[in-house]
Amino acid sequence: MAITKTQIEDICKSIEDPELFIDIWTLGLIYEINIKQEDNQDKLHILMTFTSPMCPYGPQMVEELELKIQQETSINKENLKIEITFEPAWKPSEELREMMGM
Repeated sequence: MAITKTQIEDICKSIEDPELFIDIWTLGLIYEINIKQEDNQDKLHILMTFTSPMCPYGPQMVEELELKIQQETSINKENLKIEITFEPAWKPSEELREMMGM
């Protein structure tokens, strides 16, 4: 069964930044979700960022996201790529700033 962007968004909403206690989707750390079918298999590419290049929890969040995607979808490790970028640099939205009391 083909996976959907909504499924991946829901998984992202279940992964929390351990420092901010807000999920990575709401934080706006996910820049792109691309799903394509190749050789009768779903291939998933996620482009994401961290709140800062020095985020100590970045690798942990990526690992948690990879694991959860593999557990909850038909995507295996070979067909999953999570790419980290800092262009553009992450900036909290106005709504998020209010949530965080900034």
